[in-house]
Amino acid sequence: MAQAENEPRGGRKFGSPRSNLNVLFSADVRDPLQFNLFRFANRELSHSAFWAWMFQTLDAGGIPELQGPRRVILRLLELHHLPPLMPPVEVRREVKLNAADRLDIQVSDSVGTLIVIENKLSAIPDAAQVERYRSSLGSAAKVYLIVLSTAFDEDVRASLGCDYIGGNELLDLVEHEKNSHFLLGEYCAWLREVLSRRRELSRKSVSDNPADYSEALKTAEGQWALMATLMRRMPGRQYRSVNFGGDPWTEFRFVEQAAQHDAIFYRVEIQREGPQLRINQYRDDVKGRADYAPKAQRLNLLRKWWSDIIDREGPLLRPARVREHGVMSSEIGRFLLAENSPSELIRSLPAIHREFVIKLAAEGWPVTL
Repeated sequence: MAQAENEPRGGRKFGSPRSNLNVLFSADVRDPLQFNLFRFANRELSHSAFWAWMFQTLDAGGIPELQGPRRVILRLLELHHLPPLMPPVEVRREVKLNAADRLDIQVSDSVGTLIVIENKLSAIPDAAQVERYRSSLGSAAKVYLIVLSTAFDEDVRASLGCDYIGGNELLDLVEHEKNSHFLLGEYCAWLREVLSRRRELSRKSVSDNPADYSEALKTAEGQWALMATLMRRMPGRQYRSVNFGGDPWTEFRFVEQAAQHDAIFYRVEIQREGPQLRINQYRDDVKGRADYAPKAQRLNLLRKWWSDIIDREGPLLRPARVREHGVMSSEIGRFLLAENSPSELIRSLPAIHREFVIKLAAEGWPVTL
């Protein structure tokens, strides 16, 4: 009979039943968020509710138990050079702005100050969305983003053109007051765990350990981190979403669609064969055979250029056979990530990408070198 893992040599079991129970229910074994409120209030609506409550404490006056949350918001306003809000302060959620947009949180005071908070837990902040808010609210409005999405912070911060708080900054703001109110303590513990998990996924996304790699690439954060590493310092736009089945994908677009040219982008996602990295040709105005024929001709050229560059710059990479999709999107090349290690992709793909972009530019494609 095989020896039990907790049984020492000689057959004597380790510890008494009581000591085994102590190990089972120790803090080292238990989920650190088992009893944390934000484990269950971890969606965008509940996160918005928490921050709406935080802002409402500006009206708390001398209520002792609300002074900690109130100090957090006062510090937030000061750090981001926002004016102090004059009571009474009104906080509203899910405010319809126009036919397309709904504000997550709107904060106003007695002297006309208006702060709009766009709350993002995992989705990427959208500069176009912020600009729509500005247009609808007028130049006097202050559009203010609260973002909990540390895998994306530095990649999107500069493009938004508005105040921004990432996950680490949120933690720094609240941690000073974590002992002043039960909810602040719960929020800090939850946020620390979330940030730690995202750092771990980022590390695993470029690990040559297959189990780590596979785990990371099943998540939005892991896919984003891998793409950001591969495309570091490359001109383009990275974004992500989920497919109809709810599975995440990440894309990096470096050629925009033009009159005689198609959009071109990389895409990381999970398919039946596992995680993969594709380079795609895309055109959204293909309506029939007459539109498809010139796109197909360009696709054949793109595939040849890509294949020739792979042979020169990435001899250790193992491309997979391209597949045919619908008329709008077509594969130029494809890698199964289980067959191509992160270290080899990181070593080879930047040079391949640069050579491909140089070839596109020489053939008249609208690219940024």
